[in-house]
Amino acid sequence: MKKLTYSLIAFFSILLSACIVPFSCARTECCVNPEIELAGKFSYSILGCDDSANLELSCTAWFEILNETEARVLPFGDIVYDYNYVVNDDVLTLTPTPVSSFSLNYRFKIIDTTTLEEIDNGAIWVKE
Repeated sequence: MKKLTYSLIAFFSILLSACIVPFSCARTECCVNPEIELAGKFSYSILGCDDSANLELSCTAWFEILNETEARVLPFGDIVYDYNYVVNDDVLTLTPTPVSSFSLNYRFKIIDTTTLEEIDNGAIWVKE
């Protein structure tokens, strides 16, 4: 009876670990395709933009993934903001920390290892 009990426990442990492990992923990887590594810096530049008249504005926005939960965002200006991020399926969501009524969330569809598409406006961000 003990052998049967231990065998059942071992069987269900193996079955449970086999079901959970394939669906887990590191936060810097895209869960749809684990080969996509998101760590690094992505940017978007406005075509034909001239920011020479106002040095506080920038024609390029960027964000950088720092680790498994944190990112930094420069949204077309001269101030870098702290953000948290999550990856669900093929969507990367950036949320500011701390959250305020003036802060923006960013949502990107992960296209491939070097390309993200901003869901709200279709802007293409590329990895530097």
